Amino acid sequence: MHSDFSQAKREKALYSFKNGIAESRILVSVNACGRGIDIPEMDYVINYILPLDKYTFIQKCGRTGRTKNGTAISFYVESNDRARASWIREVLQRAQHDVPNFLKSNTLAIEESMGGLSLK
Repeated sequence: MHSDFSQAKREKALYSFKNGIAESRILVSVNACGRGIDIPEMDYVINYILPLDKYTFIQKCGRTGRTKNGTAISFYVESNDRARASWIREVLQRAQHDVPNFLKSNTLAIEESMGGLSLK
């Protein structure tokens, strides 16, 4: 789904997906499927492009958390996402998830170059 879809086409796609009558159980969407969309039993959320802020990231990844057994996968591209490393680490730590080593070292390098950051 994307913003060029008419509202009727978006609603039809979501209805079909949510009710198990879509041809596929995979829904590819950009921000056209943002806040306020509830799809029960969402097993996976894949962030191909990371959101710009941690609140949007939490909201998107949280779609899998309703059943406590979903998985959120995010692509991290060093050249594009380095500025997001600190808040990604913060979100993972607060949710008591493992922080990948590459993310730990990236955020430490950023913090040192900025004179230290608080994650509070």
